[in-house]
Amino acid sequence: MIDEYKAKGSNAIDPKKNPEGYIGTRVAKTFFDTQVYFGTVQSYSDSLWKVKYDDDDEEELDRKELVEAVKKCEENRESDPKAP
Repeated sequence: MIDEYKAKGSNAIDPKKNPEGYIGTRVAKTFFDTQVYFGTVQSYSDSLWKVKYDDDDEEELDRKELVEAVKKCEENRESDPKAP
């Protein structure tokens, strides 16, 4: 699944059909209106994805937030210190 994601991007995985497929995916989110933080999806439970950010903060994202975070990561991939 990760290889498929790398080959096709975020559109390769449908969060409705395969929510666990996002585990291990890099995401990004803007906090404080300017700072982009990167993280990795750790798990999925009860319609929420748990994300652990590189600074060790954690949060749970719903489907809409997850899709936005994946897109943000793709848009800022050159700034991601753990980008493949």
